[in-house]
Amino acid sequence: MDQFYFTDLRRLPKTQVLKVLTQIQQMERKIFPENELTPLDDKISKKPNTEILVVLSQSDGNECLIAYAIAVRCQHRLLLHKICVSAAYRSSGLGTRLLKLVIERAHKTACRTIDLWAHADNHHARRLYSGNGFQILQTVTNYYSHGNDGVKMSYLVQP
Repeated sequence: MDQFYFTDLRRLPKTQVLKVLTQIQQMERKIFPENELTPLDDKISKKPNTEILVVLSQSDGNECLIAYAIAVRCQHRLLLHKICVSAAYRSSGLGTRLLKLVIERAHKTACRTIDLWAHADNHHARRLYSGNGFQILQTVTNYYSHGNDGVKMSYLVQP
């Protein structure tokens, strides 16, 4: 049976950080189009305003990335750049738990809002965000590419 744990990438040993970053890149290539891939290297884990939260699975002594969130703090605002759950674990509640961890971290770091962009036609993501208190602020035609609109959503972090 799989066991999961949630952690900040910075808390992992350096050798494991590199392994997890590689797994993030592999997951991204399976899920996102080329123009939406996040450039990752070990320097990103050292940026004080960037957080990478990961969900790792332990099974038979092996660790495997099953979900991650990348967020960047700028003053009192958190930009949730990406949240991603491996296809095999979608609809398991891990995305919701990871999003709640992002919200909790925003609260602890005195962020006032969490902002994000979602594909207008990604109804699963939009349902996840709206179900956790995010509000739609605007829709931008062709935000991601021609014919691929984006929806800006925001969450007001309560003091």
